Amino acid sequence: LAGGGALFGAIGDRPVAEAEEGLQEMIQWAIDAQDHFKVVMKALEDYQRHREGLAEAAQRLGLALQEAGQRATGRFGEALQASGAAQQRAAAKRLEAHAADELHVLSKLRAHQGKVAADCRSAIRRYQAAKKELALLRRARAEAVTAKQSASGDSLITLPIEADAARVEEATQWRVRGAAEVVRAKLSMFEAKHKSDYASSLAAYLRSTSVEAEQV
Repeated sequence: LAGGGALFGAIGDRPVAEAEEGLQEMIQWAIDAQDHFKVVMKALEDYQRHREGLAEAAQRLGLALQEAGQRATGRFGEALQASGAAQQRAAAKRLEAHAADELHVLSKLRAHQGKVAADCRSAIRRYQAAKKELALLRRARAEAVTAKQSASGDSLITLPIEADAARVEEATQWRVRGAAEVVRAKLSMFEAKHKSDYASSLAAYLRSTSVEAEQV
């Protein structure tokens, strides 16, 4: 969503202004939410790799201790084998937590960050393009008025051209309004889904790490 707030401002037409009310703030919120999402996702993915590395190390350590315990005799051998088994259990619990978080946390957050955010970005781009087109039309009309005033005034040609320009501008205004309403609807859904997915994903993550900490 980066760059979404670049082309905002009242354009003077009441229907369009009403559709745009508060829209810049909504777009900025979505940009900030996506930036935060990226930070959280990177940290979670780093944690998953760390957790996987710990599980792999515990498996290798457990196997080595159990093999050493089989070669040793007496209580020392038994202790080595028990320690190796504990490392293997810890590795299994870490891998269970890793799989649970991939399924219930990261996969949900990736889906939210991907398709939903891309849909919002597409709607914002269409809205921005319509606003830019409207600004260009108004600038061209203003320049035409200035040129006409410096010439001899209206003619049989300039009057129909001005009427056509007014109709094009009005149509573009309504296109801006429609695009703004689409952006508002999509961002409202994005915000609701963000809050729901984010809360449920973090709750699942906290549960899995808590269980992992107790069992490892």
